[in-house]
Amino acid sequence: MATNAYTVPLRLDTSVMLLMPYTKTYNGVISKVWPKQGPRFFCEFKTYGGTEGVVNGVYSVIDTATIKCWYNPRITAGCRIVLDTGEEYEVVGTPENVGHRRQHMQMRVERVSGGA
Repeated sequence: MATNAYTVPLRLDTSVMLLMPYTKTYNGVISKVWPKQGPRFFCEFKTYGGTEGVVNGVYSVIDTATIKCWYNPRITAGCRIVLDTGEEYEVVGTPENVGHRRQHMQMRVERVSGGA
């Protein structure tokens, strides 16, 4: 009997830290602030070599990845995921609640890096 049910990845072996932003007002300007520490969870973290594009005539490669994990309603768009290596990724868009069962979720993330 064939079933189309989603199966959880067998290798939830990457430990990551979740940083949930809060807002702070300074001189009337509201800005997002991320804490230094947050809860940890295990996930499947896969990169695919980044996304290539041309922005304002400049060729760039944006590091992107896909994360699959157990459902966690605290993970939302704008949250950041920190790997053990210190690399930070920001959740792009709303994470997908796979099958609307509140068991597993999947999301796309983009690397946060400094620069001009």
